[in-house]
Amino acid sequence: MELLFVFIISLLLAILNQLHVIIQWFTRPAETYFTGIAHYFADYFLYTDIMAQGASVTLWTAAHFTNEPMAKTWIYWFNALLGSLGNLIGLSPFATYNVSLFFLVIVLCLVWYKLTKILYPARPFLRIASWIMILTASSFAQNGNLLGQFWFSPAPAFNRLGGVPHQVFQTIVFLLLVISFNRKSLFMIPLAAIAASANPILMVLFIIASLTMRSARVIPLVLVAAPVMLATNKAFELPVLAAAKAWENAQYVSVSLWQFILSMGPVALLVPFGVKPFLKEKTPLRILLFSFCVLSILMFFSPIPKLLGTTSVRWLSPAGYGVLGILAAEGLNKISKSLAPLYFLF
Repeated sequence: MELLFVFIISLLLAILNQLHVIIQWFTRPAETYFTGIAHYFADYFLYTDIMAQGASVTLWTAAHFTNEPMAKTWIYWFNALLGSLGNLIGLSPFATYNVSLFFLVIVLCLVWYKLTKILYPARPFLRIASWIMILTASSFAQNGNLLGQFWFSPAPAFNRLGGVPHQVFQTIVFLLLVISFNRKSLFMIPLAAIAASANPILMVLFIIASLTMRSARVIPLVLVAAPVMLATNKAFELPVLAAAKAWENAQYVSVSLWQFILSMGPVALLVPFGVKPFLKEKTPLRILLFSFCVLSILMFFSPIPKLLGTTSVRWLSPAGYGVLGILAAEGLNKISKSLAPLYFLF
């Protein structure tokens, strides 16, 4: 019964995450071509262009939205792979984007559930409560407007689920890396390589967080991830990618602690009560998750991202930030389970 509930909620969230596209599909005017823009249009057409190139069965793609001829790069390999797979079943790049996003969001929901099940195998309330908070927690609101928002904020629920397939994929990969690292699985090795190519910044955070476990498993993790991260960084020397990175780093994002708390929403009231009970059982998985979450937030507020030539918002990720939902569930459990229905309604 629980698995059915989890699947239904996952399906519902995937639909709601793309409801704006679904509605437009059913109300599209006759004799028009439906592009299904699911995200910021400039990024959307960049990603679907990569998928269109991937349809010719290649992971090496070029930037077409420039007047200058550009060398090909593998940096968008996941989008190219999706384009190739979509083409095999007869989907256009636009359809590939939206269909892949839909299924990736469902997979993400199920992976989060798997993680909460590992954490709470015999405590169904905490398992389901933390899962629901991870997926649905959003900002405080006033007059219908979300408060505390900032660029690249993963705080609103649908930002955390995501409108970009490769960003949802990143969250899935890092959660699977957490699980496999904790289980001492050899699957950790290919996952580390994929994670390092998907998001080198988060991989640095993960490696630092994994040091808290004092495990020799960190050594193969670094040996696999380091060359991939260096290769990824080298790829960003391509002029168009270097220009994009320079533009992003020039976007000044100043977020106060109060603004950050507002962006967290009601879970912020419960998180302080959940830290102690969550860390009461100092299992490697709990320590890793907590460290990953805290490091992500500390790096965001620190001057280190700027010193490293990156924008601070790139150090935030749903894979780390989502742990706040688990801490909030622990806090709710500590205060009173009877408040749960009212809290979830709110």
